[in-house]
Amino acid sequence: MGRVEIENRIKEGKNTLRWDKTSRYRFAANQARLLVGCLACNLLHMIRDAAFWGESVKPSIDSIIRRLVKVGARVAYHAGKWCVHVASAFSLARYYRIIFA
Repeated sequence: MGRVEIENRIKEGKNTLRWDKTSRYRFAANQARLLVGCLACNLLHMIRDAAFWGESVKPSIDSIIRRLVKVGARVAYHAGKWCVHVASAFSLARYYRIIFA
């Protein structure tokens, strides 16, 4: 991975996941916020790699958040299994099936 790609990932984290919003006075609070942001970034990259596997152009993290994360869905727990119910008219429902399968 080249320097430009790494700088793009840092910019993506700062702009999309708000890594630079460490406004707490305590170091532990700022560290916890940055660690949660890094965890979210890694999770979103894993989702991108799983859902868009084999495609030549993969969407940005911001696009994934807008399309897959900020979606009205019902999450239910039945018989020891988590179920995510999305509307049948939702055009990206196949990505949910890939991710949660």
